[in-house]
Amino acid sequence: MAGENIKMSKEVKILGLIIDDKLTFNSHVAQITKKTIDLFKRVDRAAKTTWGIHPEITRTVYTAVVEPITLYAAAAWAPAGKKLSVQAQLKTIQRKFAQKIIGSYRTVSYEAATVLAGLLPLDLRLKEAAALYETRKHGTLPELKDIEVEKKVPYTEGPHPAKALRTGYTQLHTEEEIAAIETETKIFTDGSKIEGKTGAAVVLIDDGKNKTKKYKLANHCSVYQAELLAINSALEVLGKSGKRQAAILSDSRSALEAITSTRTKNRLAHEARKKIESCREAGQEVQLYWVKAHAGLQGNEAADTAAKEAALNLKCKPHYNTCPISYVKRLLREKSKAEWQTRYQNSENASVTKIFFSSPEQAYRAFKNGRLTNKLTQMLTGHGGFSEYLHRFKCKGDPTCPCDQQSTQDVRHCLLECPRHALARLDLEQVIGTGKITMEDLSQELRCTTAPAIK
Repeated sequence: MAGENIKMSKEVKILGLIIDDKLTFNSHVAQITKKTIDLFKRVDRAAKTTWGIHPEITRTVYTAVVEPITLYAAAAWAPAGKKLSVQAQLKTIQRKFAQKIIGSYRTVSYEAATVLAGLLPLDLRLKEAAALYETRKHGTLPELKDIEVEKKVPYTEGPHPAKALRTGYTQLHTEEEIAAIETETKIFTDGSKIEGKTGAAVVLIDDGKNKTKKYKLANHCSVYQAELLAINSALEVLGKSGKRQAAILSDSRSALEAITSTRTKNRLAHEARKKIESCREAGQEVQLYWVKAHAGLQGNEAADTAAKEAALNLKCKPHYNTCPISYVKRLLREKSKAEWQTRYQNSENASVTKIFFSSPEQAYRAFKNGRLTNKLTQMLTGHGGFSEYLHRFKCKGDPTCPCDQQSTQDVRHCLLECPRHALARLDLEQVIGTGKITMEDLSQELRCTTAPAIK
């Protein structure tokens, strides 16, 4: 071309994704690793074990920066995540941040660090991101069988921005404000999810008489969907009634915000906007109101009771069955957690951590409020100021405890046997309310996050 020979390239970068001629994506993973390790070095300079930025800030950096960088274009290169070489590089990234979050020694294993930090393995997050993309694109997921996934309304189905419906809603807080509404019909709507079941209801108040309509949603549907379905049903009731004026009152601000927004892509909200427009074209005036939930407002309480009854007692085919993306995310996360649990149990590492936590879920519940300290981390991993650990890494001549020069000083000895910690052990036994303390007692107490004596 123009007198120059066009050479073949072994890789090309398209929109930030490096594609090689054999589709191994090794170059892309290597670039991700280099980029995130450079970022870690910057964090490492400002976050040390006992001083510097708080571990939760490091967690925020990992969640908001490192994961998005790593998972970029996950749907394209996710199959490469099955290779052990790629998993090893992802572990290198995650291990460094996990160790920094829990304030551990660098010798702590990947399995122990990620479990105590509550970080799902990156290769599992990669699979999640890819599966979620495919679900959003095709609207199906094997685990859902024949259930359709809720998809966003494409731009081609929406109105031109210049012709988009302009509407809003008014906030009401008291019965007096509701009574002051000048309209011939008031329609209260509500949605409810109780005992894993979902329902919606519409209560129409006309001339002092109440008419209630109940709707059943599939169990996987969300409260948000139920609230939007209730508003849609209220608009249908209004359209059939022939009333010239009506006020629709809902206690879901998120549903009302979606309906009144010109940028909404939710299908139920989109349908509600079209119904409002149809009502206005037919000469019916529709006003939207937000009312405070569980404030003793008569109409709202009636709608709430009816929605709960619809969820629990209505025996019929669901009026709405589309699965929300939030439920898909929950399914994918449960699948990832089950695989993580299997890996953790089958791993030869984290033997001390497994004494206290038999599953990642237990560790997450114990430390989700940020109660993990660097001293507690040493105890939970066995990597700390113990003679057994220091001897293993040739930092001390023998592994025995100074208390008798015979017993090996490890986690179990310090917690249960060493006389040098007898007073602290006695205080802990009084807090727990048991006799002689055992490792099972400590594990149970730690899982309940009520172990103030462990320092």
